[in-house]
Amino acid sequence: MKINLSRRYIYIILILLVIEHLVLYNSNPPDYRPVNCDVLKATQHIQIAKTTINLATTTKSPHPEMFLFIIILTAPSNFGTRQVIRTTWLKDVVKNPNIKYKFFAGTKNFSPRKKDYLSRETKRTKDIVIFEDFEEHYTRLTYKMLRIMKWVQQNTNAQYYLKVDDDSYLVVERLINILLKEDLPKNKFAMGRVHKRPLNVAKTGKWADVNWILCEEYLSYPVGAGYLLTQDLMKFIAINSYRLGFHINEDTAIGAWLGGLNYTLLNDNRIIPYGGEGCDNKVFILHKQSRVYLQRRYKMWIAKGTVCTE
Repeated sequence: MKINLSRRYIYIILILLVIEHLVLYNSNPPDYRPVNCDVLKATQHIQIAKTTINLATTTKSPHPEMFLFIIILTAPSNFGTRQVIRTTWLKDVVKNPNIKYKFFAGTKNFSPRKKDYLSRETKRTKDIVIFEDFEEHYTRLTYKMLRIMKWVQQNTNAQYYLKVDDDSYLVVERLINILLKEDLPKNKFAMGRVHKRPLNVAKTGKWADVNWILCEEYLSYPVGAGYLLTQDLMKFIAINSYRLGFHINEDTAIGAWLGGLNYTLLNDNRIIPYGGEGCDNKVFILHKQSRVYLQRRYKMWIAKGTVCTE
């Protein structure tokens, strides 16, 4: 009898403690204000292209079977764009045995007729990876990138991985020269176009990131026009994909996922995002290019060794 009473008293006390906790929580909710951005950014080393990079902490990994693997994001219906790429800058890729590429597309809820077209294209070209259970949408681009990274982690072994969109023009020769001649790190290294000033996290509109709680500004990140990752960083994301938080913007997600690592992020202004900022004879990625401009730039490259059409 005494034991039953003592248990009853314990239950009552526990219930009272829970009620007290709920009352205090509602009256004084925890402060989830973002942490100080400077503290998080202190883990990164943002540099400008052609500046000295300290290689003391980097080690060369065994030479992989591929020097570079190019990830090309495409929509399943972009049949014409893929063909234009194959007949322009991808020609400089296929003639180099140490560089490989694949297009990546999802086909869930894609029309049967277009699926058939895509299936025939895939059989003919053998350069498209299809995720049949993935539905293409701009809000799911980050999920798509995670799927791709898991695929390349399981199916490739390259030293560097370059991500571009199918509306980007890549000057392959210039990129190879950069990777070979500028003595870039082989580990813990990313390269892309990085905003000079921190950007506030979007809270409204098409690109609002309601899941971002790290700080009031995005962590430094390479914009989605095109960026390069070493194998170890790509594998880190792929292996830990189920642990990583979701962010609507694929490029800002890269910054968030790698933000706590001790790695080098190189800001390279030879990448021209969003179709702007003109053109010069140093650029190696031009973003937001129409099919006409993809073809025009390739003709200029073959004829005059420049991709600038003006």
